[in-house]
Amino acid sequence: MADRVPPCPRRAWLAGLAVLFAMGAAAQGVPPDEREPNPAAVRAAEQAAGDAASAAEARRDAQVTNQLYRELTGQNPHAAPTAPAPTPMQTPAQDARAEDQLYRELTGQNPNAAPR
Repeated sequence: MADRVPPCPRRAWLAGLAVLFAMGAAAQGVPPDEREPNPAAVRAAEQAAGDAASAAEARRDAQVTNQLYRELTGQNPHAAPTAPAPTPMQTPAQDARAEDQLYRELTGQNPNAAPR
């Protein structure tokens, strides 16, 4: 025991400070009952309680989830993201010109002409 070195006061102070920071961060975070559950922790708790799904049930649940995703969004959940939607015109004048052009193409009339 004579060769034992006493702990460095600076290390003790830093460890205490780290604990205080961790407690402060936890106190300012989302309340535990509003946090998103960790899937791994949920699986472990289900297995401990004997409620874990079999591999076949898990596969069927994944298929149902993917099917619902496709039906609701019209997209494959595993597909690469599509290109973003085109941005609107830059100025109101450009918007108006594009609108007038579409009106002429669809109706064959000039939207700015006087009514007959």
